[in-house]
Amino acid sequence: MQSDWPGAFDWVCQLSVTGDRQRALDKIIRAVQAQPDSEAKQQRLVKCVVELAETDLIGALALAESLQSGDWFDAMIALACSADIPVVVRYLWLPPEIIWPREAFDIAK
Repeated sequence: MQSDWPGAFDWVCQLSVTGDRQRALDKIIRAVQAQPDSEAKQQRLVKCVVELAETDLIGALALAESLQSGDWFDAMIALACSADIPVVVRYLWLPPEIIWPREAFDIAK
């Protein structure tokens, strides 16, 4: 994974046993999250969100919440195109104070 992330990710995505794919994807997600912040890291996490949604939509939404704002939106659009549309649409229509912490709206800081 350290020398060929796209190859490792593609290999995990093609695993046919759901449990094996889930465990391998969890390892990839933890490894990516441990990397220093960068555009590449955020793009990898967006790909992980979409793949995770195949087996764990709630987990994918939780992972998407950890993304930077622009990447979060990209991940939500990707989920809407690839996952359980009604669940994603309900999530997107939640009031902002539920999705983001109150501190995100505190302009006085």
